[in-house]
Amino acid sequence: MLISAMDSRATAVQGASFWCNSVAVSVRNFPLGAALVESADDAISWIRRRLDEIAVQLDPPAVRIVRAWLSDQQRYTEALALLSQGSGFAMELRQDGVTYSVGADPFVPP
Repeated sequence: MLISAMDSRATAVQGASFWCNSVAVSVRNFPLGAALVESADDAISWIRRRLDEIAVQLDPPAVRIVRAWLSDQQRYTEALALLSQGSGFAMELRQDGVTYSVGADPFVPP
């Protein structure tokens, strides 16, 4: 099952970078990668690439669900709009008791 989650706790300023992160969570957290990117477009590209890389290692139904989301232009536009407006965005994929979370939040330096 693929679930989209939006997080508006962080607020970006115009031209802010984004912290991208992916993790697998079962009994504990397993980091799957992270990157600091320079734009909302780069953040969406990173999220899409990581979702695809994770999905192909799972059962075929998970691959179909992720690929359907990746090919949905409206969902892409909505996610990009959230990031462009300064909100965070994350996607979660659950299978066999493990939740895979891939997302991006505005990076606001301390």
